[in-house]
Amino acid sequence: MKHFLRAHLGSVAIVALWASIILAGIWIEKRTGTALTLCTFKRLTGIPCAGCGSTRSVLALLDGDVPRALEFNPLTFIFLTGTPVWLGASWWLSKVGARASTGLTQRRQFVVIVVILVAVAANWMWVLRHQYFGVS
Repeated sequence: MKHFLRAHLGSVAIVALWASIILAGIWIEKRTGTALTLCTFKRLTGIPCAGCGSTRSVLALLDGDVPRALEFNPLTFIFLTGTPVWLGASWWLSKVGARASTGLTQRRQFVVIVVILVAVAANWMWVLRHQYFGVS
């Protein structure tokens, strides 16, 4: 377990930091009654970024409202549900002695980067369509 935590400490730290920011935002909103816009891009341009709606997606998921969580920000939903599955699978593989290959060839790295960029761009189009243009 120690080796697993050490190997995934960065991922766990990012998720914990993100969760702390969301919880702080929720606490501030409840105390002041004012909705916070944490997104600097949206504050400067008035246009939501690819990550806008993430907090609402998390809250909807915590309420058990999966369709609403997907509507707010699909990529956040995929990340939130996929990360525990990935961490669990990695932990299980380490327990049974199997090693997941993490070394990627240059070509595979390029493919992974392109897939991530396409996913972020598609997610941004979704967010813009639903939050900026108001299309359901």
